[in-house]
Amino acid sequence: MAIVIGEVKIVEAMGGQIGVEASPATEQPGSDEGEASGNTAWVQIRIITTADGEGDFERRITRATNFQNAVEARDFAALDKTQHRLAVEFLVDRRKYTFKSGEEDATGEAGCSLYEATQAMGCASPNLDTAVQVKREIGQIWQDTTHPPYTDLFNNQTNAPIVWNAVRIMRAVDHTLRELSQSQDERADLIAVHLNRVILYMVFRDPRLVNFRKHDANTDDLCLIASLDCKAVFSAVSAYVKTNHDGDYLARFAKNRSRCKELVDGASMKRRKTTAFTLVELLVVVAIIAVLMALLLPALATAKEDAKRASCGSSMRQIDNCLQEYASNNLSMAPTLWDKNQCEFYANELIDGNTSPHFTG
Repeated sequence: MAIVIGEVKIVEAMGGQIGVEASPATEQPGSDEGEASGNTAWVQIRIITTADGEGDFERRITRATNFQNAVEARDFAALDKTQHRLAVEFLVDRRKYTFKSGEEDATGEAGCSLYEATQAMGCASPNLDTAVQVKREIGQIWQDTTHPPYTDLFNNQTNAPIVWNAVRIMRAVDHTLRELSQSQDERADLIAVHLNRVILYMVFRDPRLVNFRKHDANTDDLCLIASLDCKAVFSAVSAYVKTNHDGDYLARFAKNRSRCKELVDGASMKRRKTTAFTLVELLVVVAIIAVLMALLLPALATAKEDAKRASCGSSMRQIDNCLQEYASNNLSMAPTLWDKNQCEFYANELIDGNTSPHFTG
């Protein structure tokens, strides 16, 4: 028995056609070349030159003709120079950014992946369509790296700190949603799972979270703000779903752009209502203030009377002291009713500090 090693050669056949001559590795009963040559095959191929192609011509050729190799949409994003630059910037910060298929995704403080980055940046985008696309089919964003929505998320202005801050905010919101999914709210678990990206989109609308794009942003504070916002948004979304879509299938609901738009508008309106006083609440506050005033006014009136009484008593004591001083200096004689000028003079003398005035009359 002999083993014939397979080989592949590009050959030029008759008529100028180019093909591949392949002889597989097979076990043959003999060792002569005749038997081996009986197992060779000739396959016609076409060679396309892409040197003069425009734009991403070679990439479009690969996408259109590659049917036997497993090429994911993520692989096309991995060809983008922006992703390579982000990976280098993450390494400078001692973190890992995985964007190629086959790489083990970084988790926790070690870094993040292209999948997480696209989700976070998509929900941070002001365009709701991008956030819905992230939930519906994220691979569609990576299909074309030369046009939006991909270029809206990853461009020359995108850097590692921005991506990392957005991912950390997303992780904080996801952690809060996992806690809220265990609450007693109706369909809380389904809302936390299926509407998570719409909720994240609404959280990113907080003006305080705009700072996540700054290089020196305090990400811990931003994550705390995002967690608190997430609870308020979750309550508003739960109330809206219960009122308007109680029986809807939320997995399909979350992938419908128009439904999500209605949800964002309705839940935002409900949040604004919950942050303002209603007429009933205002009347209750006014009633409480009136009751408190009714309880406090009598006490204030009593205190005012006590103050007047104390002032009057003080004046009486001063008059008594004045009369006693007058009598001690005038042979124990009290001032007469018609001696008004002398009493005023004596009182003024006492005020000026002369405790022993003498009258000349």
